[in-house]
Amino acid sequence: MKEDVLGKLFRLFPFGFVAAFLQLIALALATPLVLAIMGQGSSVSLLTSFVPNFTIPSAETQSSIITGIYLIVSLGVALTENRFLDSTAMQIRHLSHLKRFYNADLAMTLLLIQFCLGVAGFAMLSLHIPQFLVDLEHQDGWRKIAFIVWPGSMSIGTAFFGANAHATLRALQW
Repeated sequence: MKEDVLGKLFRLFPFGFVAAFLQLIALALATPLVLAIMGQGSSVSLLTSFVPNFTIPSAETQSSIITGIYLIVSLGVALTENRFLDSTAMQIRHLSHLKRFYNADLAMTLLLIQFCLGVAGFAMLSLHIPQFLVDLEHQDGWRKIAFIVWPGSMSIGTAFFGANAHATLRALQW
């Protein structure tokens, strides 16, 4: 029986999938905390009592802060050292030497470049929310959700590609 594509990808890049899952957990933990600090909660009323000119940041400013936090967390997740990193690095190194490439290190270097381009692409996508999501502001509550969900989902892709780039770099260093 043939293995499905996702199963093959998971077998080849387990560190990327683990990093994506860790990023999802980090998003689930960090988002309510950040929103509580920036939102209409008791911390804002406490701040306004000490600082009379304190204003609540706009939705765009909040989105920029959340996006920055998501990208920093995804960087931390991608640079995490664990057994999945070594397993993925060994798998990449083994496959690059198994195929008849002119130079196995060149093949791994090209793979590293592709993963780095994926990281850059997802990071840039997380910085700009598509217009059709911004247009949802006319519907109740959708705008704030779009400013949270879009950068969050793009940061999961950043963590996935970043972790695989880290594993490829580790394979090159062996």
